[in-house]
Amino acid sequence: MSPPWVIAGWGAFMAIVGLVGVLFFDLKGPETPAFFGGVTGVMVVLGLLLRLLRLGVSAPDGPRPSPDLSPATAWLGVSLVLLATGAELGLWLVYIAGGMTTVGVGGLVRELRAERRAAEEEA
Repeated sequence: MSPPWVIAGWGAFMAIVGLVGVLFFDLKGPETPAFFGGVTGVMVVLGLLLRLLRLGVSAPDGPRPSPDLSPATAWLGVSLVLLATGAELGLWLVYIAGGMTTVGVGGLVRELRAERRAAEEEA
């Protein structure tokens, strides 16, 4: 099954969960149905857009860079977690994580430029 249909299917599943909640459970207020309705709408529209724009198509065969092996990606992920944690622990951690985020973005830009340069040399 292609990724766009999985996303749209998840939206349909959330619609069923929301419908069960509305029909069989006493919901206090409009927040829960609105939440499930919003998730349903966003997921179904996103799945259909991905399908129409053909963004769920498999990548061509051949060598490709692996983002799982990128130190800058891991650094950026850790720095974003620390940035979110800094909201609870204090402004000092937000400043440190902000600096780490800058370094991570710089590393990603450097990697993307190197990939583009390697692709131009190969062609």
